[in-house]
Amino acid sequence: MSMQQDFANDYGRNVASLKALVKGLSHNETIVQPPFNANCMNWVLGHIVGSRDGVLALLGEKPLMSSEHAKRYGYGSAPVCEDGPDLLTLDAAMALLERSQERLAAALQRATQADLDKATKSFLGDTTVGNMVLVMFGHECFHVGQVEMLRELALKK
Repeated sequence: MSMQQDFANDYGRNVASLKALVKGLSHNETIVQPPFNANCMNWVLGHIVGSRDGVLALLGEKPLMSSEHAKRYGYGSAPVCEDGPDLLTLDAAMALLERSQERLAAALQRATQADLDKATKSFLGDTTVGNMVLVMFGHECFHVGQVEMLRELALKK
């Protein structure tokens, strides 16, 4: 199995985990604010989709999120504290996540080793596309873990 297929499979496992974690939750349950300084599930899900857009861009693909949503869920954006028209609904976030997986898997299948070895600049400094795909996977895993805890919080409210 190629590294590209491994990446696609690993990202796919995260989608499966997220689908299981949000099963049975309502949109309103995803905006329950933790009692400590952290983002709610809605923000985390939108942030994951936005981060995947960054991986898609590295692989030459167009983003799925609107520029407004990308800004709303981007690093350093204000926490989601209440429902509003600028938020993705739970259903919309999950639909974008599933579409991102389809596009990410296809882009990874097309990627050659030379594509992954290509130099790129990032918040890490000079690196390669393949390294950033891996770094962003680790970032996503961190947020999937947050969703597990935020699910417990939502179910207790």
